[in-house]
Amino acid sequence: MVDETSIEAAINRWRKAVTENPFDPRAHYGLGIAYGKKAMYLEAIEELRHASKLAPNDPDIRLGLGLIYSQAGFQEEAMEQLNEAATLAPNDADVHASLGQVLSKSGRFQEAIVSLKKAAALRPDDRDVYYALGDAYCYQGMFDEAAVEYKKAMRELQLESFKRQGRVQKKGVKRLKERLDKLVSDEQEERSS
Repeated sequence: MVDETSIEAAINRWRKAVTENPFDPRAHYGLGIAYGKKAMYLEAIEELRHASKLAPNDPDIRLGLGLIYSQAGFQEEAMEQLNEAATLAPNDADVHASLGQVLSKSGRFQEAIVSLKKAAALRPDDRDVYYALGDAYCYQGMFDEAAVEYKKAMRELQLESFKRQGRVQKKGVKRLKERLDKLVSDEQEERSS
């Protein structure tokens, strides 16, 4: 968790950077993100929009602007920026995951599922993507598909936990992953038959 003092320090640093070089898109980006961390969304949007004018093909700036728009409650604008980021960086899992979550937030679950599946394919060990995908399936009434995604999220969470605790050696992690993969595979086969 970032404390208020460090956010203020970051805002002051980035303000100085913008003053020293007003045509530096990274300075405007940094200031926009810092404002966003302080929930100063209108200021954040202004800085990020300025950054995107200076560097219109930068997917990170589009991603940041999309996320800030979403946090501020401007979902249509968020989707527009995130779609642009996805066009600029088609293999960026963060972009597709963020787009999927904003689409879900907006009730556009079929589109969200497409984006979240792409994010999961790009980063297959991201439990948050699987969980968001499970939620999107759930809202569509596709409970079997949701259960599969939730199990994948749990598998990744368990693996992360074991790795963090250091109690499972590499061989044990591999065995556990194989068992969990088999569980998901068996469930998919049961649904197919």
